[in-house]
Amino acid sequence: MINIIKTNQRLLIRWLIANFLAWPIGLFIAIILSYTVVNIFHPDETNLILGLGIGFTVGISQWFVLKKYQKISKWWIAIPCLCIGIPFAILTMMEENGNTLPVLFNIDEAGQILFFFTAGVLTGIFQIIVFKGTLSNSYSWIILSGIAWAASLAYNQILLSGIIMGLITGFGLIILIRKKVILTS
Repeated sequence: MINIIKTNQRLLIRWLIANFLAWPIGLFIAIILSYTVVNIFHPDETNLILGLGIGFTVGISQWFVLKKYQKISKWWIAIPCLCIGIPFAILTMMEENGNTLPVLFNIDEAGQILFFFTAGVLTGIFQIIVFKGTLSNSYSWIILSGIAWAASLAYNQILLSGIIMGLITGFGLIILIRKKVILTS
């Protein structure tokens, strides 16, 4: 029992650090890519690829943590990159062109929160597929993913966003693995 508690504590600390570092690193990658590649086609725009950068770094940092405890597909890296990056790019392009979101989403901040909750749910669905059924309550992970992405993007503080995401998904992960232990170290 003590081994499981220590393992859970290590997992949570690693998970928090990984998510905390992923956000500013993702922002940095987005800025570099924006100035070296994207600005050639779309001048003065970092937001267009911000979601891809943060999604990629969140995915890879979480993958590095999880692979120490369980075999996990490298698709885990691509999932947040695509599921967060593509909607973020679409939202940016829509706003720049003066288009609005559908009425359901068009409520300024509340609409964006709902938009990213939906993207987070999509991320959670694909992550469960990649996790290959090792979580005992997969539906909870999907909802936690939606809440985590919506809360971290809604708060919009790059340094705190990773902590918010790490806390929500980290504690959720530990609670979900209690019933079905996936950890091997």
